[in-house]
Amino acid sequence: MWYADLDRKTELKKKPGDGLSGIDSKLVNGISGEILSLQSLSEKQRSLEGDLNLKLERQRSDMEFIQYLLITLIALALGLGGWMLKGALGGP
Repeated sequence: MWYADLDRKTELKKKPGDGLSGIDSKLVNGISGEILSLQSLSEKQRSLEGDLNLKLERQRSDMEFIQYLLITLIALALGLGGWMLKGALGGP
């Protein structure tokens, strides 16, 4: 399937007999790389979307772990600071 720019009306007028009746094999042979259909592009997009969702979920769980760890460390630091302050002020 070949696509063209169809975003506006052309001002060029076609002369009778002008144009191509086929596609030159040199042009086709010059195309390198993967040529994807809409179906394969859709499948590839779904696959990439699934991979991205997995990575985001892993990142979310890692961030939750770090958050809980940080809260625990802050609580321990506050407890230790309070205990030291209590001892410095001569509390029971």
